[in-house]
Formats: sequence, structure tokens, C-alpha cells
Amino acid sequence: MEDYEDTAPDSSGKLELSHLGWTQVDHHIFTFAHQLLTLDLAYNNLTELPNQMCSSLCLLSELNVSCNKLSCLPENVGTLQHLHTIKANGNNLNSLPSGIG
Repeated sequence: MEDYEDTAPDSSGKLELSHLGWTQVDHHIFTFAHQLLTLDLAYNNLTELPNQMCSSLCLLSELNVSCNKLSCLPENVGTLQHLHTIKANGNNLNSLPSGIG
């Protein structure tokens, strides 16, 4: 994974991690759980999203996972109370988890 230790959410709470070629989500992003509002993971090579993402990022309001290799979203994504936008086009999603839609 590309080194990004100095990367943190900007003043609006957005963390831009697109176009990095990631195949999995780096767990370092969970250190920003209490300030992260928008997470952009578009244009990587992600095949799955960790369930921990939905239980840890409780303030997340926008998630962009467009143009990855996802076949599903975490079942618990519907538990994110502040989440109002999920961008997931350009994946191979077969269905959506219960609780969203």
C-alpha cells in the first residue's frame, strides 16, 4: 500500500484515498473515526470492505467506493446513522444489504 501516514481528513472531514491501486482498505483510516465525514476510496482495486469500517466510522455521511471490484457491501452499512450517500457505481454489486435502498 502506498505510504500515506501524513494524510488526514481535510477541514471539512473529507479523506481522499482514490486512485491508489489498493486491494484492501488500510486500517489506518480508522484512527480518524471521530472526524471523518466523507471517505473517497474510488478507483482502487478493492474486492471487499471490512465490517469494521461500518462499526468504527460512526460519523460518516458520504462513502465513495465507485470503480472498484466489489461484489457486495458490508451487511452492516445500513447501521451508519449519518450516512446519506453511497457511490458504488462501476462495481459488480449483485445486491444491496438490507437497511439501505
